[in-house]
Amino acid sequence: MKNTFFKSSYNLWRAVFMSLSILTVSDACAKSSTNGEDNTDKKAVTVQMIVSTDSTITVNVKVDNQHGDKFSIAIENMKEGQLYKEMFTNNAFETNYTLPKPESDNEYSFIISSKNKALSQKFSIKTITRYVEDVTVTKL
Repeated sequence: MKNTFFKSSYNLWRAVFMSLSILTVSDACAKSSTNGEDNTDKKAVTVQMIVSTDSTITVNVKVDNQHGDKFSIAIENMKEGQLYKEMFTNNAFETNYTLPKPESDNEYSFIISSKNKALSQKFSIKTITRYVEDVTVTKL
């Protein structure tokens, strides 16, 4: 009985810290800077991590393209270079990308750019996983 309790307690703490790591990365993405450029449409592009499992992450990308300009979304990582690139012209674009979880020394970069530079932004996503083991001390 105690062994089952310790296993479920361990899994609960593991899930809590996985959730905290997702929130940390999402918050970092939301606060991502764009190298000092002064774009008027900063809120036109959002990139957020929405789901994380042991092996994958799912990232939501929203682009509010009011002028209907042609824009591209590129996904890169440091080790393998460019993984994906596609052009779009949607006025209200939203999609989810499911990617394998990066290794500890690697991260994904989402680069959204348009010809007139109104939508040009870069977001980085790096996962942080923390494990805590629950220990109980009992008096003998």
